Amino acid sequence: ALIQSIQVNPKIPDAVVGDHDAGEAAIEHRAMLGRETAVLVQQYVLGDVARIVVVGTNVVAAEAICSEGGNTTFKPYDGNSSALADLGATVISRLGSGVYAIEVVESDAGPVVVGASNLVDFRTLNEAGVDIAGKIAEFTLSQSREAQDGS
Repeated sequence: ALIQSIQVNPKIPDAVVGDHDAGEAAIEHRAMLGRETAVLVQQYVLGDVARIVVVGTNVVAAEAICSEGGNTTFKPYDGNSSALADLGATVISRLGSGVYAIEVVESDAGPVVVGASNLVDFRTLNEAGVDIAGKIAEFTLSQSREAQDGS
């Protein structure tokens, strides 16, 4: 399991524990010494990591997330993009429309969503030929028109 403080970068776990007793001890230690009352405990899933990019109610791209030497880079996704698109549609049905990224670990049992966050870095999408800024602008303008029509 991963143990993380709610107030730090969720991509960087504070502890990786292998069993229940070690996890309980780590949480108790943090509560007693660090005065933390909220931690995130999450199953640790091994596999390649991908990012699904959502604009509006559409999956517009998928990228592989690569980490080397503490640096994170995004590269064009070359796996089964239809499985990621299906998973993205399921997440969109739960979270709704917006501009965000869904992080997925591709485990042996299939893709697992490990996070969703604001889309703050999309330079690599533009470099790959995805007009992400244009798609975001179109979505924003459509939301503005809907708000005006509804008032």
